[in-house]
Amino acid sequence: MALTQVKLPIIYNNPAGVINCYLFHDDSIDIDYPESVSFMSVKPLRESIDAEVGKTEFDNVDIEVKEDYHFHAEGFWHRLINVYSQFDFELMFTVMESTDETFSFRGKIYRVNVKETEHYLDTTTGTPSSVVRGVEFKLVTSLKVLDEVDIPTLNTEVLTHQELAYVDSYGTSFYVVKLAAVFASIIHLAYGDDYDETSIVNNSSDIQFWNYGTSEWVSFLETYISPDFFKTGGEVSAQYILRFKTAYD
Repeated sequence: MALTQVKLPIIYNNPAGVINCYLFHDDSIDIDYPESVSFMSVKPLRESIDAEVGKTEFDNVDIEVKEDYHFHAEGFWHRLINVYSQFDFELMFTVMESTDETFSFRGKIYRVNVKETEHYLDTTTGTPSSVVRGVEFKLVTSLKVLDEVDIPTLNTEVLTHQELAYVDSYGTSFYVVKLAAVFASIIHLAYGDDYDETSIVNNSSDIQFWNYGTSEWVSFLETYISPDFFKTGGEVSAQYILRFKTAYD
């Protein structure tokens, strides 16, 4: 299974600023994307990881989007939802904060309550002059599936992506795993998508680590930890918890 990711037109004039919207669907779906996408309603748009200590709250999102007939006579959203009913799709929203793109919400369509709507636009005479068709659907947060990833399974997956760090004077080999590989492993196990380390991107310039070996800032995703960090009950030397790859070269 592999997913196709498409960036839809930007949502402007939102109190939160400029919001980006991405569509994810199975790569076997054959569909032409609209030149413009009009969201008639997006509510509420938030996810709270730290609502309280030890408590995580996820909100679902209700969407109403204007139908587009530019490439498909039956409508883009109608085709995506009905013609390819055997597949799920997801929408992800991010907010632009200066030059940083911050994650806001990612959700999977809840097919049970999809509704196609009609809105009449009246002229000054009170006579309906045109009809705007829309599609209403609920997005169930995709983060919920992370609860299904257990630590032993994650440990097994992470170990397949470890790299040799160095061999000490006693001939003992020490291994590390890149943080990007850890996140890619979680995504792979949670969503069933192909393992792809390059899909893990740090969009924030604030999350950087200083590399003394090269005297430059690098993304935290490029740092390495010991794969033993995921072993239950194991002892891990603190000096191997966090390292830069260049420290071993």
